[in-house]
Amino acid sequence: MTITPHYFLNGTGASRLNAFLAAASTGVSIATALVLLPHFGAAGVALARVGIVPVCAIFWWVAHGRLSLPSPAAFSGTAIFAAVLTIE
Repeated sequence: MTITPHYFLNGTGASRLNAFLAAASTGVSIATALVLLPHFGAAGVALARVGIVPVCAIFWWVAHGRLSLPSPAAFSGTAIFAAVLTIE
């Protein structure tokens, strides 16, 4: 979900922003897992992966801006939702 914009941001010289977004994604995922684990068990930890969707949307938005591509607003929600459904 975040690997493509990750490489785009590194390739366009935004490695600090990329590191920040990766850390934010990790922090959100861990915090959400800790909240959901007591209530839902292992399924809650798996569901916590959905918590990084806003961070992934920022990844894609910034990558599109850096590459001067059209705004992903029209299709990003659908693409991110489809990506969440196909997580490893």
